[in-house]
This record gives sequence, structure tokens and C-alpha cells, in this order.
Amino acid sequence: MCNLCVGGDLFLPCPAENSRSEKKERLPHPFRYTTKRKDRSYLRKSKGDPTQHLSSSAFLDEIRSYLRNASRADCCVSVRGEARSCNCLQLLANRPNIVDSVALALQMHFDLDESNKKCQLVTEKRYAGRLTKESNLGKSPKPFQLPMYVRQFTGEEDDDFHEDVREAMEYGICLSAWMTLYNIGRKSLKKIKSIVSGSQSMVHGNTGKRNVDEGREEAYQNIIDVLRGLEENESTPFAVRTVRDANGRSSLHDTND
Repeated sequence: MCNLCVGGDLFLPCPAENSRSEKKERLPHPFRYTTKRKDRSYLRKSKGDPTQHLSSSAFLDEIRSYLRNASRADCCVSVRGEARSCNCLQLLANRPNIVDSVALALQMHFDLDESNKKCQLVTEKRYAGRLTKESNLGKSPKPFQLPMYVRQFTGEEDDDFHEDVREAMEYGICLSAWMTLYNIGRKSLKKIKSIVSGSQSMVHGNTGKRNVDEGREEAYQNIIDVLRGLEENESTPFAVRTVRDANGRSSLHDTND
């Protein structure tokens, strides 16, 4: 019996001790056992289950469903199964606009090659570390931001849409929630931390590859084609800049520049 129990029954387990020893499991993540194919579809292979072929839209729907389920959890869960006192993903509950934006960002992250995935995670972890060190975030820091990708603005969005986006951009999440979203395990986190600390260097994605036998003019034209494709498919009518102040709060600034 601990010092929190006053007049407790010696033959019954201590509730405080039970709460500390209780282990929780993270929800099965859509990223598990999944790989992307060259035709932009997805393949999932796991022991004991039949192989699944998923289209891009079906995979995105799975991520949305995962986020909705995670938002209904009663608390954040660490990679070791420890229950945290916060519930960072509750913001996603009944917010389809935010769920859609986060799901798109997670799918775009998954579509990256392994080198760029690691680079993105290292960048976010390094920034969160600096924010925690330089800012006054309290004893329970939430220096990570929700991964978000907003589709091209059509001008038909209502006020609720813009309010949801702004609130999500200013919202901070803890390390456990960040790891839950990206399906980061212990080994991956250890590698990320070692790169951030400088004890391990980042390996470039082109390491060990031969130079492509491509002329200067052809390479230049390929770059132009890629930029034009981004302009046609990914550009927005106006630029949106994310500004984050010293306290970790973000805001959107629209500009015509």
C-alpha cells in the first residue's frame, strides 16, 4: 500500500499502483506491413493474413479511419505502452477537415523514400528539441506540430474550415502522439535521436548510386517539367506562410508575394 491510500484494505490491490503498472497498446497503424508500388498502389503483407492490394484512395481512407479511432482514445500512449496524462489527438475528434489534412500529410510522408522519411522526422525532432530548450513550455512540453497538408484552396471554404486549419496549425502535441502518428518505434526513435545529437550522420539517399548518364540540357528540361507539374497540380491561388513564435504557437499569413 502506498502513501496515497488512506484506510485502504490491506488485502486489496492499491489502485495507484495498478494505474502505474497498467499497459496500453497503440492502435494498429496503416503503415505496418505496407509498401508502395511503382504504379502508386500499395501492397500489404503480414504473416497469417492474405496479401492486400490497396488503391491510393483506399489507403488514404484507412489513415482517416485510424486517426478517427486515435482521437477517441482516453490518453496518449507511449511506445512502451505507458499511459500519458495528456490526450493530444483528441483535437481530431469530429473535425473532418483536420483529419483529412493530417491524413494527406501522413500519406505524403509514407510515399517518400526511406532517406527522405528519415530526413523529415529528424528535422521535426531537431526543431522540437530546440523549441523545448529555448521556450517556456512547462513540465509537459508539446513541441511537435500536427503534420498537415491543405489541398488547393477553391474559395468555397466556409469559416469553420479556416478556423479548424488555424487551430490545428497552432496546436502542439507531445512526443508520444508524434510517434503514434508516424508509427515510430523504439529503434527508429533511437536512430533519430542519435542523428539529432550528432553521434550519427545522415546518409544521403544517393550514396552508393552511379551517376545517371543524362546530358545537361535533358536534366535541365526535366527540372522545368517537374516545376511546371507542381505549378499546375499543387500550387495555391495565394501563398500561405506558417509563422511560429518563440512560445511555439503558429499562425497563417496570407500574402500575394
